[in-house]
Amino acid sequence: MTLFRRLLRREKPQGNASQALVMALLGDEATFDGAAALDYLAAHWTDLPSVVGRDAQDAVTVASIPGGAIGLMHAPLPVPAGDLEGPVAVAWHWPEAAQTVPAHRAHVIIHAGSTVLDPIDLRLLLTKLTASVLSVGNGVGVYVGDAMLVRSARDYLTDAEQASRDNLPILSWIGFNPVREGTKLSGYTTGLRSFGLSELEVRGSTLAPAELFGTLADLANYELSSGRVLRDGDTFGATEADRTRVQYRPSAFIPDTTVAALELP
Repeated sequence: MTLFRRLLRREKPQGNASQALVMALLGDEATFDGAAALDYLAAHWTDLPSVVGRDAQDAVTVASIPGGAIGLMHAPLPVPAGDLEGPVAVAWHWPEAAQTVPAHRAHVIIHAGSTVLDPIDLRLLLTKLTASVLSVGNGVGVYVGDAMLVRSARDYLTDAEQASRDNLPILSWIGFNPVREGTKLSGYTTGLRSFGLSELEVRGSTLAPAELFGTLADLANYELSSGRVLRDGDTFGATEADRTRVQYRPSAFIPDTTVAALELP
């Protein structure tokens, strides 16, 4: 937000503001039309918070939203390769990422901040704004830095079309990262900390990957959609006889981080 404020002399949201930022990866270096993205947003989603007072200067386009602003900045160069190597390496959901991501030629930084909108509504707005950028700007993918996640443009657009408070686009917000340990599978999330939640982690499970990551996704969705936070020692499960315990402990995969570890079989 500092860059947008400096270029356009706009103040960032004051007080305790929710903030979110992603980068849309573009397939070419052509000049990006931020106004076209805002037009697309307005035409395709009528249930969003108001977006008014747009302004453009050079490569930056901004507009006001309740309690803050959204901003787009076109950069005619790739995102640094070092930032993307890790997310690409664990992009199990995007088999072509290793070829597609390094081939992008430009990107758009997309930011939203508000003191009025809660983190979920703000991220839903950002998701649909990002989908608008992908649609008008030859988008090939999205980099969600706080989740260490890359997502294909096709999947991100599908998620955005279906996104609502009752159907959160979890796979476009949160990274679900597999770690093979011998014959067992571990996994952990990235991105929940941006919502004020602890990351989730599983060590040495014998569950099939779909079941393990389905459990992580369901639990992340539960916390985000309900606003309820898992506490140390809490249990969850479909029945009283089938309960999984949550234990807070240092992460095995994320340095200097305490996670909510799930005791899955």
